[in-house]
This record gives sequence, C-alpha cells and structure tokens, in this order.
Amino acid sequence: MTPLVRPDFQEMQPEVTIAADIVVGEEAEPDMGARPANAPPAPAKKPRNPSLSTIPVMADISASMVNELRSKTGAGLMDCKRALVENNGDQNLAAEWLRKKGIASAVKKADRAAHEGIITSYIHLGGKVGVLIEVNCESDFVAKNDQFQLLAKDLCMQIAAASRSTSPASRSRRPH
Repeated sequence: MTPLVRPDFQEMQPEVTIAADIVVGEEAEPDMGARPANAPPAPAKKPRNPSLSTIPVMADISASMVNELRSKTGAGLMDCKRALVENNGDQNLAAEWLRKKGIASAVKKADRAAHEGIITSYIHLGGKVGVLIEVNCESDFVAKNDQFQLLAKDLCMQIAAASRSTSPASRSRRPH
C-alpha cells in the first residue's frame, strides 16, 4: 500500500509566527496580535470619555437628595438625578438646570400643531344658555380618550355657569 502523502504537502502549509512580549518589572499589556518589526508604534490609549472624570460618582447623589429636589420642582425622578449629577449635587443649581430644561422643552413643543380634537356642546335647562367649544390636541388617540372628552364637557359647564352669573339679568337681581 502506498502512503497518501502528497509530495508538495510541505509547501502548502502556511508559515506561522508566534510573537510574545516579555516585560519584567512593570505591568504588561496583553498582546492582541503579532506586530511586524517594522510597524510604527501603537498610538497611546485615550480614556473612553474624559468628561466622566468630572461627573461625581452616583454614590455621591443620595436618594434623599433626589427626592428633596423632586418635591421642590415636581420634575421626574431621572431628571432630578441627572440635574444633581450635572451640578455636582447642588440643589439650587440643579433646580435652575431643570427650569432651563423645562423652558427648552416647552419651546420645542410650542411649534407643534394641534390639528385633532373634539367639539362639545352644552345647553342649560330652559335653553337660554348654550355653549359650543372646540378643544384641540395633537393626536386623535387623545381626542378619543374618555378623560379628554370629560374635560371638554366640564369646560362647557364652567363656561355656562360663568355666563349665567355675569349675564345682565343676573346682575339686576343681586342686591347692591
């Protein structure tokens, strides 16, 4: 029986080189791959985010600080935490930061158009007072909501009640 070895088998094998850096006396970095001898030196490693060193550690911001700021401002929990982190735990600066953020978000929302909504009517008993109002919102999902429709109905009733108390007939009945 003849061996099944090809005569050019040695030529087909790739040449493998293993490189290792041995450093004694200082901390060695793991070698992530062999570098050719004529390659330029690797660039110095930069910190991932240099601004992180200026932000206080989350342990510096306690839950009681976040709750205190939240009770003062009425802002959300994560917004209060972010404000405290951004302002190094200073309650007054964090409150000012939240106020500016709120104004900025209100400016963004001011450009939105409220194209959806409902028209609601209310006619008081006797038919002498009637109200027809349109209440707009940004989406039809809000307009279909029961709470939104109840708001529109309550607004109608409030307007009707205010108009009855300020009508000329009701003023003549009041004692002076």
